[in-house]
Amino acid sequence: MEHFHSRFGPETDCGETGGDSDGGVPYWLFLRQDKYIRTLVPDEIEELYDLEANPQELKNLALDATQRPVLNEYRSRLLAELNRTTAGFVNNLPPPRD
Repeated sequence: MEHFHSRFGPETDCGETGGDSDGGVPYWLFLRQDKYIRTLVPDEIEELYDLEANPQELKNLALDATQRPVLNEYRSRLLAELNRTTAGFVNNLPPPRD
């Protein structure tokens, strides 16, 4: 799932983060099994939640060093899905915050 406001296809290839016309909401990408969110804002902290153990999404597991392998797996899965769907902006994603 993604949010690019009212932009589609090649309009999203530049990897821009969104702006005032988007109500201040940054563009974001989201995978759902647990829940992984990555915005297109440089140096933004990702979000990772175990929805079974934490349905209210109160604990961001992306901040937990013991969850780094899970976070890396979600990063890989997101990139694989973007490549599979030939998302043009995949090469313009800002690096995730480490």
